[in-house]
Amino acid sequence: ERDDRSTLHLARALIALRKAHPALQQGTIRMTHAGEQVLAFARIHEGVRLDCIFNLSRTPAQFTHAPDAGHPVLEVGHVDRAGEQLSLGPLSAIILPGKREA
Repeated sequence: ERDDRSTLHLARALIALRKAHPALQQGTIRMTHAGEQVLAFARIHEGVRLDCIFNLSRTPAQFTHAPDAGHPVLEVGHVDRAGEQLSLGPLSAIILPGKREA
């Protein structure tokens, strides 16, 4: 339980994240074409948008994202942000607030 890199720690963090963000509980989902390595989608509820980006492969991947995204609400593994370019390490993920939806 003390290892913040453990599966248990990650599972607890994901449960807490879901409880804290209604968009992850009851929001609609909008898939984004991201190639073979990356799974990307937005969850949207009452105008609040969260962009969820996952590198599902064991090799690094790139993904282009809006440069004005705020501070990540979750980051797992190695993720670098440079403007609108995300560099995702193997088996990594990031969840970012997206632009507010009308």
